[in-house]
Amino acid sequence: MALYLITGIVACFVGLVIGFYVRTQGLARKIKEAEEQAGRTLKNAEKEAENKRKEIALEAKDKFYQARQEFEKETRDLRAELSSLEKRLQQREENLEKRVQSRKGLRRPRAVGGSEGREV
Repeated sequence: MALYLITGIVACFVGLVIGFYVRTQGLARKIKEAEEQAGRTLKNAEKEAENKRKEIALEAKDKFYQARQEFEKETRDLRAELSSLEKRLQQREENLEKRVQSRKGLRRPRAVGGSEGREV
């Protein structure tokens, strides 16, 4: 009977040692898998962050390009309006010069000795 008792104790001890070993190996494997998963998650997060940075930079460039295009259009429109106003001003000046020239030609010479400030 003592033999059975010693065999049982040894079997329990061996079972505990094997169980401890298996559990440690399982935990080590789980830790390794968790570290690998964390590494993959970190790489994915880094890729997503880089993609988001590129997307934001592209959006900023697009907004800058649109603002630039709008500015250039407004500038062209203002230049066209300014050119039109300059042409109108030049035409008015020419018309005024023509009026002055035609009025100079229409003026009659003043009479000598007549009333002051009146034309004859």
